[in-house]
Amino acid sequence: MSRTVICFLCEKEFSKSSNLNRHLKEVHNYNYQVTKNKEPNNRFKCVICNECCESFKHFSKHVFEKHEIVIEKENFEFSNPDAFYNWKSTTEDLSNSFFTKHRTCQAPKNCSTVDFSCNRSGFYKPKVQESERERKLKLNGSSKIEGYCPASIKAIFKEDGLVLVEYIATHVGHNTELAHLHLKLEQRKNIADKIAKNIPFDEILDEIKSSVEKNEIKREHLITKHDLYNIEKEFSLDKDTSNHFNDLERIDAWVKKEKASDKNCILVYKPQGVIFEEYPSLELEDFALGIMTDAQVEILRKFSSDCIIVDSIHGSSAFDFKMTTLMVIDDTKQSFLCAFFISNRSDEGSIQIFFNAVKIHVGIITSKIFMSDVADYFYKTWEGIMGITNNKLFCTWHVDKAWRKNLTKIKNTDEQKMTYKKIKALLDESDKEAFQPMLKSIAQELNTDVITKDFGEYFFKNYVHCYECWANSYRTNLGLDTSINLERMHKTIKHLYLKSKHTKRLDQAVRAIMQMVKNKLVDRSIILKRGKITSKLKDLQIRHKEAVKLKPDLVIANGEGCWKVMSSSNNFEVYSVRKVGLINDCECSLICKHCLTCIHSYSCTCLDSCIKWNMCKHIHLVCLVVNLDLATTDDVPVQSNDQNIHKTSFINMEVDGENPTILSDIKFDSDVDQIDVQKQLLKDKIESILNSVSTNEEVQVFHEIIDTMVPKLKALKENIEVKKDNGVVPSNKNIQPQSRLSRKRKKSETIRK
Repeated sequence: MSRTVICFLCEKEFSKSSNLNRHLKEVHNYNYQVTKNKEPNNRFKCVICNECCESFKHFSKHVFEKHEIVIEKENFEFSNPDAFYNWKSTTEDLSNSFFTKHRTCQAPKNCSTVDFSCNRSGFYKPKVQESERERKLKLNGSSKIEGYCPASIKAIFKEDGLVLVEYIATHVGHNTELAHLHLKLEQRKNIADKIAKNIPFDEILDEIKSSVEKNEIKREHLITKHDLYNIEKEFSLDKDTSNHFNDLERIDAWVKKEKASDKNCILVYKPQGVIFEEYPSLELEDFALGIMTDAQVEILRKFSSDCIIVDSIHGSSAFDFKMTTLMVIDDTKQSFLCAFFISNRSDEGSIQIFFNAVKIHVGIITSKIFMSDVADYFYKTWEGIMGITNNKLFCTWHVDKAWRKNLTKIKNTDEQKMTYKKIKALLDESDKEAFQPMLKSIAQELNTDVITKDFGEYFFKNYVHCYECWANSYRTNLGLDTSINLERMHKTIKHLYLKSKHTKRLDQAVRAIMQMVKNKLVDRSIILKRGKITSKLKDLQIRHKEAVKLKPDLVIANGEGCWKVMSSSNNFEVYSVRKVGLINDCECSLICKHCLTCIHSYSCTCLDSCIKWNMCKHIHLVCLVVNLDLATTDDVPVQSNDQNIHKTSFINMEVDGENPTILSDIKFDSDVDQIDVQKQLLKDKIESILNSVSTNEEVQVFHEIIDTMVPKLKALKENIEVKKDNGVVPSNKNIQPQSRLSRKRKKSETIRK
């Protein structure tokens, strides 16, 4: 509805005040000017007394009369724009101020006028209401002073290159503080060059801090590591930087790129806001993404027959999505991530989609052991898709974690500690005959005691009926350490690749996991080619050193292939060692070159062997005694260590195609030989896009992209030139040994304390 004004003499309506004024004068001979009610002009608001002025002239008069501040103008003339901008930069440095472009006027035609105003002049306008704000304001608050500052620069750029400047240096309503200044573009470019050269952030900050002269602090000296991250993103130097504005666009673009490539690793993809008929169990707002590379498929086929480990990790993104991982144990007894599935749901319906996709790519997986956390739907879904597994196990780490969490049901702290000791002893008990009465006694005691009754009901409901899944006494001699692999993988993902942070972007979390998989493939390739000392091999070497310190008299032969080993710390404890295989029948790489045997050849009744599945010190001692007996026998030649090093541990994997598949996943494409072809293709692509540009905004986007490319190309070129200039160091050159730190106290004393 249009607004009208009414004549107060004849009540006639008019659309404009000027029409009413003319009507009053001509018809009623009434000389009266009707004006609109104008709100006070807040643009020229005085910060000192909050008075609003109508114009700059009135503001100057106000601050002179009321506050005794004189606003003075200076005029300058420069021969070219570069001289003007150099003067502007120097003036800002000397006055600790910053002038931002306020507006540009093209009239008259032969020149253009650019107004620069103080960056602190104006009003803070939040984009969201204070109640909806997620982030708090900075400690120093907004840079805006909620009023007008007259400091400004008016530059007139003539057609012949001459620049006429009118400069007002007087600041009103604020001090010139460094905290409210921005880093200049040149300063950001210099820092971007250093970041592009892969100079560590700490070194960049140290160099900046050391540049302080005569206790004169400038804006660049206030740079923090957070500023370096912002500069890294501004110039697209961060590998994780994406041109898309939200997570949905980023992850959708990445999935489309992967599907279009030759190495499509996408198992399942269902974005939010879309319904897919092939996933009827997923609702409109559900998200699902499953990933498995070709190398992961190969490793899953190779090692899935022994053990499958499935688990969910929380906190991999800010959307509370859960990441379900599918892992195996390789021949070096290290966990290997073969597939992962990210979704906002972790239930039977979503996991069924994940397992079905794995089945399509790998086929039916038959495994001896299926291990997961205490959630039942993992095994139920796996059993429905892949079939029954002989041993269903709960991860010891998850069981212990769940017990600790639910011990809060016991309000008494001392009772909590006592109860935990009891159930932990029950968990670690290795004798099946002793375990059953212990379980019955502890469960009855927890349920009858008033203090522990709530926890006793929880323990009885969730663990008493499925003791075969979590008790160590029912997982002896299974051939793997079932307690540490999940915990190690959790810590690797969260602390190393997600950097102990709650990742806010899903694409960064996916990229971090993909980087971890690639690094694991590189390690795998190293093992295939030249071998590598893994944690199991380190444990094996430590146990051998412990066995060397033991007396051979502790070993007593107990029939063919059986030995009794007396405990070195407890005279009443005896362990049984039994030979279960021959080294020539095994193709593993976990071999003790001193004992001339692999980890599969013997078994022992101690916890280190039957539960943690290490080649314990008792087995090493037996091997040393056996080899000593063989050495004293004239008719049995002793094989040297070189002859007994496993010949097929790293070769057989390459024959069956695993290593080429790994290399195809981790190799980087090189276009050095086809640089001219690539440049021509790139030139044609840019030219086709540039021809479609039709607006100034699109041209500005091209300029911004080119600006971000310059630091990267400059740093890359300098690195190549440095490598060319450096001479080649002879391989036989003697290297000066480095000084090393040494332990002051003996190791035994440190352990004792």
